[in-house]
Amino acid sequence: MDTFPTTILLATDASPDARLATRAAIDLARRAHAALHVVHAWDNFTASGALVPVAYPVLLGDGARELLEEEVAAIRAEGVEVAGALLAQGPPAEVIIDAAAQVKAGLILLGSRGLGSVRRVVMGSVSEGVTHHAPVPVLVMRGDAAVWPPRHIVVGDDGSEDALHALQLAAGIAGMFGARITLVRALAHLERALEQGAGSLDKLLVDDVLEFAQAGLDEHVHGLSFDVAARTIARVSVEDPAHALLHTAAQDDGQAMLAVGCRGLGALQRIRFGSVSTKVLRGAHGPVLIIPHATAEQPATTTPQLHVVAR
Repeated sequence: MDTFPTTILLATDASPDARLATRAAIDLARRAHAALHVVHAWDNFTASGALVPVAYPVLLGDGARELLEEEVAAIRAEGVEVAGALLAQGPPAEVIIDAAAQVKAGLILLGSRGLGSVRRVVMGSVSEGVTHHAPVPVLVMRGDAAVWPPRHIVVGDDGSEDALHALQLAAGIAGMFGARITLVRALAHLERALEQGAGSLDKLLVDDVLEFAQAGLDEHVHGLSFDVAARTIARVSVEDPAHALLHTAAQDDGQAMLAVGCRGLGALQRIRFGSVSTKVLRGAHGPVLIIPHATAEQPATTTPQLHVVAR
């Protein structure tokens, strides 16, 4: 896997989704021959929306260290070496992003906390905080054991470089596990034209746009390896992009993995207007792979001290 990241960072808190992320990290590290690092962040304050470890009742450094050491031991028991284990007290999203920079990770894995939509808006979630600010791809794991390894990956394609990167990374994962891919391009602006009953000339223009979009998707599919391309379907939709992706994934009992690029909305814009990647992350029932915009912003952090716990 020449194009797959050579260094993976797993963020863990011992929650069920984090356990699923560990399983995915083990599989990906093993198949891609990637170095695997593990980070755990602990914080005394739950009101800030921090990633609160659920495996111990008292939030103390010793308990956090024990949790991380147990996670490292469990990974090594699966025959996968842990290149490094990092521990820090502080806002988890910031700790995870700082750790990714320290180990030069090309992919971050973490579990979704599963907060309701209202609580996410009020205080955010760790998974959203990481995906909004991380300069590298983030795979957020959620769902039951059936979602991993993936059998179906739904990839959003809006013609951007971020979307193409999402397809390439998704294709790498599909190649590892024999998954099929559905590549979707949503042209929501055409929906209004069709609903308004366009004239014959306008209808021809709409058909030309759809045909051009389909040709672009087919070109992207042809750029994949032969075996992955043979398992890839490309289709154009006139729905809202997030709805089109979530609807496609839902047809597979909600177990499909989703992969989307981030078009570079700032954090405030995401809160006010939302974005396709944020809507997909909030609405998906299975894993979501988010590819950052090339100019992804970095959060103002307190630079938590990262301690090496185990090697």
